[in-house]
Amino acid sequence: MNKTLLATMVAGCAVFSGAAFAVDGQVKFTGAVIDAGCDVVNNMANPLEVLMGQVPKTQFTGVGSTAAEQRFAIKLENCPNTVTKASVIFSGDNVGGDDSKLKLTGAGSSGVASGVALQLVDGSTNATLPLYSRSTSLDIPGSGDIDLPFRVRYIQTESTVTAGTADGAANFTISYN
Repeated sequence: MNKTLLATMVAGCAVFSGAAFAVDGQVKFTGAVIDAGCDVVNNMANPLEVLMGQVPKTQFTGVGSTAAEQRFAIKLENCPNTVTKASVIFSGDNVGGDDSKLKLTGAGSSGVASGVALQLVDGSTNATLPLYSRSTSLDIPGSGDIDLPFRVRYIQTESTVTAGTADGAANFTISYN
């Protein structure tokens, strides 16, 4: 009888011991359904092209030096009055895990410049804008049209810069808040 009681107690402890470590939790999802977003003038069908020009490699004076900064804007039109603010998140391939540097198209291939990358700058704060980070959120005027300002420049990433094509591309997502 003692063996039966002992076996029953051990089995009971084994069954209920897992429940002692169980913890309940909750995930809360928040959001909103809006009428519509703004019309993005520079969408995938009509990409914005920023001309960087020809930059002599002598303009780069060491790792971290920059050259050929160019302004550009992402244009939003016909924003509904329910959308009052907009920001941008850029995405693309970084250099060596550093999201502040956008890899050149074809980097590492013959004919492509090396030792440089592209760097995005938030035109509202003049601060470097890393990939996958939200830009400054700007108020959309009553007209429903806004130009979200940015700049792009080359940045030296290695001690030696070699000449070649220096093109790049980044996708972007508009975020409304």
